[in-house]
Amino acid sequence: VGTFQMGSAEADSEAFPNERPRHQVAINQEFAISETEVTQAQYLAVMKENPSTFKDRDGWENRPVEGVSWLEAIEYCNQLSVKEGFPPCYKVQGEKVEWTLGLACRGYRLPTEAEWEYAARADEGTEYAGSNKADGVAWFGEDLETGSTHVVKAKEKKPNQWGLYDLSGNVWEWVWDSYADYKAGSQKDPVGPLLDGSFRVFRGGSWGVEAQSARVAIRGPAPPGNRFRVV
Repeated sequence: VGTFQMGSAEADSEAFPNERPRHQVAINQEFAISETEVTQAQYLAVMKENPSTFKDRDGWENRPVEGVSWLEAIEYCNQLSVKEGFPPCYKVQGEKVEWTLGLACRGYRLPTEAEWEYAARADEGTEYAGSNKADGVAWFGEDLETGSTHVVKAKEKKPNQWGLYDLSGNVWEWVWDSYADYKAGSQKDPVGPLLDGSFRVFRGGSWGVEAQSARVAIRGPAPPGNRFRVV
């Protein structure tokens, strides 16, 4: 629970237009978020399949799962809720997904875009999740032919101030929100526009992008059925 400045300032020369305008967001609803990205072992235990490109690498169990669409991420959340005795957060009919109870849902869910950035910034105000330099906290900038994901909580990379790993780099992360431009003015517990079938937001960068695309403010759109097979 707290308040932060979401997005990039006008003076930030590294920023893309869709990171502006910077605006104040109040997070009034408590939430919990995993300290790491969902691993291949975690996903396999729930979904009984592993779509990852790097499932044949050493330590695959503790590498983040990839090749998962937004719709499959929603289904993972629902199935994990059922497995652990919580009511599912989402009602799914084909590609139509309803989040009926919103932030009041007690089951597993994707973070909102605002929650993700709040968690990544962790009251630090740094350019990357845990540092103003990408090297110490993020896996990024690797060759697409020879690079790969990395084990979560790797000793080579530090978490941010709240103990969260890889919110910059390693793999892109889906959030709940439909993609839209930011609006000016302060907001409270935003959940994004409700646009059925629209593009969804992914955040955080990956091992195959440059440092600029692993910044906390970076955001991008993709169809909900899209899978990022490599980066």
